[in-house]
Amino acid sequence: MGSVEINFHKQDHHPLILDFKGNENQVLSVKWKDKAHEFTWANGHLIIKSLPAGSIKLTIEFEAGDGSLNRSEDYLYTLLVPD
Repeated sequence: MGSVEINFHKQDHHPLILDFKGNENQVLSVKWKDKAHEFTWANGHLIIKSLPAGSIKLTIEFEAGDGSLNRSEDYLYTLLVPD
């Protein structure tokens, strides 16, 4: 499991769209003001609606998966390349 805290200033009431390479089952929660916040997932994006303008702090918990891990009997490594 992983988590990320995102702090930003939002200037409008439009939905916030974040890239998330994975699937919707990997997103465990989105929290705003330490409470669960509704989100949707579509085509590799988290879509977070109903956030006001102003300073925002979101916490997102997710299952990272192990798609980038290379395993053998003797070692484990990853090669992360931006895409």
